[in-house]
This record gives sequence, C-alpha cells and structure tokens, in this order.
Amino acid sequence: MTAKNWEMKVEDLEESQVRLEVTVPQEVVESTKKQVVNELQQKVEEPGFRKGRVPAGIINNKYGLQVKQQLAEKLMPRALMEVYREKQLQPIADPQVEDFKFDDGFYLKAVVEVLPEVDLKSEDYLGIELVSSDWTVGEEEVEQHLEKIRTQSSVLKPVEITRPVREGDFVRADLQGYDNIGNPVEGTAQQDATLEVGGEASGIMAEIGEGLIDANVGEKCRVSAHFPEEFLDSNLAGKEVFFDVEIKEISQKETPDLEDEEFLKERGFESFEDLREKVEENLLEVAESNRNQELTNQIYEQLLENVQCEIPEKLQRREQDQMIDDFGQKLESQGQSLESFLEKNDKTREELVEEAAPEAERRIKLTIIFQAIIEAEEIELTDEEFEQYLEEWLAQVNIGMSLEKFKEHFKDEELMSNLRKRKLDEKVLDYLIEQAEIKEKEPETGETQDNQKKETE
Repeated sequence: MTAKNWEMKVEDLEESQVRLEVTVPQEVVESTKKQVVNELQQKVEEPGFRKGRVPAGIINNKYGLQVKQQLAEKLMPRALMEVYREKQLQPIADPQVEDFKFDDGFYLKAVVEVLPEVDLKSEDYLGIELVSSDWTVGEEEVEQHLEKIRTQSSVLKPVEITRPVREGDFVRADLQGYDNIGNPVEGTAQQDATLEVGGEASGIMAEIGEGLIDANVGEKCRVSAHFPEEFLDSNLAGKEVFFDVEIKEISQKETPDLEDEEFLKERGFESFEDLREKVEENLLEVAESNRNQELTNQIYEQLLENVQCEIPEKLQRREQDQMIDDFGQKLESQGQSLESFLEKNDKTREELVEEAAPEAERRIKLTIIFQAIIEAEEIELTDEEFEQYLEEWLAQVNIGMSLEKFKEHFKDEELMSNLRKRKLDEKVLDYLIEQAEIKEKEPETGETQDNQKKETE
C-alpha cells in the first residue's frame, strides 16, 4: 500500500512551519502490530511457556500498554516520512507532536519546521548560460592510457647474469648515512631499499642510484648525496650525507606486451581490441562525469546569484553544528578525534562552527532553491527510478545486502529519505542542464586542457 492511499492534510503556518495530519491505514497498523508482538515474544518470559513461545493473545492482554507504546513509536516516524515524501516537505527540525490516537488506523497531528519559501522566477533557473570545456576523448588519450596500463603492469626481474650496475637498472641495497666526520646520521638507515638508476627517478634516491653505476652485487660503495634545503626532516635539510651502500641484487623492469594473450586473459580481456574498447569506454565515462560536474558547479553559482532568500537563524546554526558533527565523525573514522584536532590547531568548537557559516549558508540556500524548482516544475521521482538508483548505489558501496533486504531494513530510516533526496536532486540538475544554453570553449593550449582534466579526476 502506497502513501497515496493514506489520508494526509498539510496546513501552512507562520515562520516556515506547517501543521500536518496523517492517518495510517488499519492494514499497516495491524502488520506493524504483529511485528511489535513478535519482538516482545522473543523477550518476555511467562510461566508454562518457553521463551519465544508465549502466545500473541497473552502478549496483547498482559502487555497491552507496552504494545501500544512500541506500536506508536514505530508508526510515528513511518507516518512522518510518508507525508514528507508525498507532500514534498523538507523538515529541518524534529516535529512537535500535538495529538495521536488509534481509531480506525493511526492518526497523527504534528507541527514541523520546514524549509522557508523563496520567490523563484523561471528566468532564475531556466536557460542558464553555461560554458563547457572540451572533454572529447581522442585517439591520443586512449593511447596514453594504454601506455600507462603497460607501464603500471611492469615487474622487476633479477638479472641472471653477473654484470655491474648500469643505467635503467633497479638495485636492492642496504643503506646507512654518515656525516663528514664519520658519525651515523639518524633517519638514514634502510634495509632492502629499491633504488632506480637513472630513468624517472628523482631526489636523494636517484642521486644515490647514479653513484652505483659500474658497481657489482656484494660490493659496498660510498656515495654522497645533498639533501635539499626544503627537505621535510629539518635535521637533514641542506646537509651533505655520505651513504655506505651494500648492493644485494640488480633487477630490470620488464614491461608486458598488451597484445600478449596470457597477459590479456589474466586481466579478463578476450583480445587487445576488447581492452582498447574498455579503456575508451572508461575514459568516456570519466569525461562525461567531469563535464557534468563542471556544468553543475556553474549551475550552483548561477542559482545562488540569481535567487535571494532569507535563512532562519536557527536553521543556519543547526546546519553549522551538523557540519562540525559530520567532520568529527570523519576524524573518528580516521582514528582521530575532534578534540585532538581542536587542540592541535589551537581552536575551540565554537570557532570551528563560525568558520562553517559560509558553506552552511550556501548549502541551505541551494536546498531551498532546489525544493522550489521541484515544486514549480513538478519534478517527481518514480519508484522505478529510485529502485534502479538504489541498485547502483548498493553496487558502489558494496555492503553485501540485496536490494530487497536493504529496502526492508531501512524502509523507515532517515538513510532511505536521504538517498531519495539525493536522486531527486540529480533529476533537478539533469533538467537544468537540459534547459541551459551551453557553449563549448576551447582550451588555450593542449597543456591547459590536460591540467583541467587532471584537476577533476
């Protein structure tokens, strides 16, 4: 049963508030009640019955008040989520429940603060002038990517014959650095370090590698190297260090032939043409994604410039606090804490909250504008579109849960609502891009284009 079969009423109040009334059908109440009773059956213990085997009738009679309370706790968020979705409301605070009762269904009346309205004109968002870079995928770019695959698939193979080190070799060696009077330098000892001799190597390791040319396995060489003034370790910056290097092995890089059948088979390709087509397909997908992101950023800026709206102070503060909470959770996922971050940067939480004000204002304004566009253009997200989006999202996050189980487990959760909003926003952006006037621009030089592509990848 969909929310369209539910009784819903929304009344506009002052200060961006609405009063909503919704009646959950009796069929939904009964199915939810069975779930509540089943959960209680697994917990309660009654004489003469094994745990989990207490009859539903006894649960309803003896624990009726508890059943009713838990039933209301389950139905209330479900009712709110359905009316939010059906009436396209964007709540910005927890609702104030005014009344609820069980009477031929579950009736709920509440007041909720929603996104403020905005004076939106069609010229504010339709026909926006956008400029797109040249994201064409050419033959040269495909060849460069194939060469990158070939290089990255290279392996080091030990040199089987006895010979000295030469340009292009890779040397496995033990290192120890000394100062000019023979004292060991802290932080310079390495075991089984790999040194590239010439080639693309750079920095200290390249300097040491160059000093090993014509040396043999088993030899100990003395090589000097100069650390740059801007070197990260201040104890080594700008100093000359003398390295004792014991050569343990000489290797050469073997680069595969991309048309080799065994190489292709190991990587799941039937032929070189198959590999090439996949590379081109991936590059086209990246180019399309980059183009959309470029246009999206311009749309955001144009909307913020074209549309004026007042943001309630409470809403602004809540968004700033939420941003800092999210930042704290991100730090925790990285093994850090918000408290340690604040201490390290000599800041207070309040200072961090204030710094978040510009971005918070930007996010809120865009949310308000998008909601207004959705209502003005009657943009809707079908169940089929949302289900396809969920399948794609589940494949990306790889949480090991089927679509059916995910929908059942999270059907009343905020996560489902957030995912629906994200997909609806994508539809709005697609619509605005379709309606925009897009001009293609040519980069000043090939180097400029390459830099633009690298920045967005």
